Amino acid sequence: YAMPDGNGGYDYVYQYRDHLGNIRLSYTDGNGNGSIDPNTEIVEESNYYPFGLTHKGYNNVTSSYGNSVAQKWKFGGKEYEDGLNESIATYDFGARNYDPALGRWMNLDPLAEQMRRHSPYNYAFDNPVFFIDPDGMAPINFDDPIYDNRGNLIGDDGKTDGKIHVVYNNSQARDIKRETDGGNKEIDLTGKDVVTLNGGEATVNGVVTSVDAQGQDTGRDPSGSDAGLHEEGGHTERDSEGNVSIVAWEPGPKKSETGNGSINLFNGIDRSDYPSSDELADYWHVHTSKTQEVEQADGSVRTYRGSMTPSGSPGSAGGDIGTAQDVENSGYSATAIQVGTSSGTKVNFYNSNGVITRMRYRDFKKLKN
Repeated sequence: YAMPDGNGGYDYVYQYRDHLGNIRLSYTDGNGNGSIDPNTEIVEESNYYPFGLTHKGYNNVTSSYGNSVAQKWKFGGKEYEDGLNESIATYDFGARNYDPALGRWMNLDPLAEQMRRHSPYNYAFDNPVFFIDPDGMAPINFDDPIYDNRGNLIGDDGKTDGKIHVVYNNSQARDIKRETDGGNKEIDLTGKDVVTLNGGEATVNGVVTSVDAQGQDTGRDPSGSDAGLHEEGGHTERDSEGNVSIVAWEPGPKKSETGNGSINLFNGIDRSDYPSSDELADYWHVHTSKTQEVEQADGSVRTYRGSMTPSGSPGSAGGDIGTAQDVENSGYSATAIQVGTSSGTKVNFYNSNGVITRMRYRDFKKLKN
C-alpha cells in the first residue's frame, strides 16, 4: 500500500503473504537507499497459530513508517477489528466475523444446510492447516486449485491429482469465481480456456529456481562470467505413486555477443532414455537476461538481448515451438513453459501452435497447491 509522505509524494509499504493469504511481513524503504534495514524498516511482523492468534514474544520488530489503517489487515488478509475491546477482537471475512481466540465464527453459516454434519460455527472444518475459508461462506481445500491469469485463486476442480490450473479467459474466470462463491467445490473445466501445471507446485518451484540460476555465474568460463548469458531449464517427473520430482538440466553454453542462447532438452540424453509420457509432467527453459551492445562497422551500436518469447514458428522445424511439436508427436501431453527475462520477466505457456497464454512472473509465483 502507499501513503502520502507529506512532500507531495508517497511512501510504499510492501507486504509478504504466505500460501494461506496471511500477511506475515510489511516493510518499506523508508530512507530511499534501495535496501531494507531489518532494524528500522520492518513495519510489522505477524506469525500465526493455525486458528489465527498471533505468536507472542517476537513479533515486535517494527518501525514508525506504517499506516495504522492499512495494518489492520492480518490473518487471511482480512481486516482485524479491535475497536470495542481487544479481548473480543474479530476478523471481518465478508460474510461473517471470526474470533481467533475461540476458533469459531460469531455468526451462523449462511451455507449451513450444505454441511449438516458440521457445526455452523466451526472454522475451516476445525482443520485450518488443510482448509481455508476465503470469505466466511464455506471451507475449501485446494488439491487441484484453479487460478486466473493474475494468480488469483478462484476455485478447485474437486480432484486430488496435485495439478494447478490457470484459466486465462477473464470472463470464464469470473464465472468460475461466482460458482465457487456459490458453494461449488468441483468446478468442471471442460471447454474452458485453461493451461495446466501437471507437476503442480513442484513445477512452479522448478521454474523459479531456473530463473534465479540463469542470472548467476556458473563458473565454467575462466575468461568471464556467464551470468545472464546462458539458459537454464528443467522438467518435473511423476512416479507411479504420484510423487513429483524436479529435474534440473545442465546449464546451456555461454552465448556469444551476437548469437542465441540454447539448452539441451532433457540434458541431451538419448531419446530412448527420455521420461515416459506417463512420467513427464511439465518442462521449461529460461532465456537469457543480459543485454549486449555491439559496435557495427559503420560506428552504430546494435543491441542484442534474449527473446521474451519461444523461438521458432508453427509448422517449422527447430526452435522452441518446433521442439514442442516433436515432443507432442512422441505422445507427450506435458505443458511447455518458456520464461523471458531480458525485458522484465514473463512466463509463456506454449505448444506446437505457438504461445497459448502468458503470465507476469510475480503472478506465476503465486501458484500453489
